[in-house]
Amino acid sequence: MRAEILNRSTTQAAIAGLHVTAVATIVGVIINQDQYRDLGLLIPFISPLLGLLYLDHHATIARLSRRIEAYYTAVSLPTYQGESIMVRRSLPYLCLYLLPTVLLYALAPGIALVWLSMDVFTRWELIAWRAGIAWVAFYVAIAIAVLGSKPTAPDIIPEKLWSMLPPLPERHDPSGPTQP
Repeated sequence: MRAEILNRSTTQAAIAGLHVTAVATIVGVIINQDQYRDLGLLIPFISPLLGLLYLDHHATIARLSRRIEAYYTAVSLPTYQGESIMVRRSLPYLCLYLLPTVLLYALAPGIALVWLSMDVFTRWELIAWRAGIAWVAFYVAIAIAVLGSKPTAPDIIPEKLWSMLPPLPERHDPSGPTQP
């Protein structure tokens, strides 16, 4: 499971890099050749889509982490479950993780939509512009719900993920009856 978390974290970094590259490429083409200004309507669709992929990996990493934490709780090893729940509700968490993550995938499309609002001439451009607004709003709502939610119990993890860890060892109860 730790390898899965590492793979998903690496994929999250790749998604963020792909997002920045895609938006920068589209903006570069628009700045250099004004006749392709309509390409800016792609940004409100590409950014939230990559943001949703990022959130999917975030949610899966959180579930796997909670499963590992539940495993260590079951074998009576110290955990930081109480502290991790408090960290998710703290102001530094909201300012250093939630806000930048939402802004990374919503700020560029928001700027593109405002910038293109002055140049929406055809019916199809207007439909794409309105759909872009709806898509970005949908992403922001989902991002706040996923990143700002309370951690859920590990018992909602699919059975396939439960089988990735070895079976839990039997607990030894020192207060039980002793053998002579």
